[in-house]
Order: sequence, then C-alpha cells, then structure tokens
Amino acid sequence: MELVDMESNVLNLLPLIRRKIPNYDRSKLKIRLTAVFDRGRKSTFNIDTWQPELQWHLPVTEVRKIYAL
Repeated sequence: MELVDMESNVLNLLPLIRRKIPNYDRSKLKIRLTAVFDRGRKSTFNIDTWQPELQWHLPVTEVRKIYAL
C-alpha cells in the first residue's frame, strides 16, 4: 500500500471517531492520528517474526525501545 493510500485511510477514521466522540477537537485528533501513523511507519516491529515469549520478562518500556515503538 502506498503512503498516500495509508494516509488517506488514517484520515478516513476522522468521521468515524467524530461520531463516537462528537465534542472532540478535529485538529487535535488529526495531529494525534498522524503521530500514531508516523510512529508505526518508523517502527521495526514485525508481527511475523515477533516471539513474545522471549520478551515476557522485559518491562514494556524496554520492549518499546527494541522495536522503536
């Protein structure tokens, strides 16, 4: 999927969220969704190779550092 397609998919969430949370500031929501989207793109996490049982003993903060989340 191209970046433009993914970005438009993220922005397509705005009307759905607005219906669920009608008083939420649209510009703040867009900023938060964009930040989440960018964080996901920069992440090194791969669900296909992840072995959670090897990281159960680690604190969540450490796991987030490993995968750049």
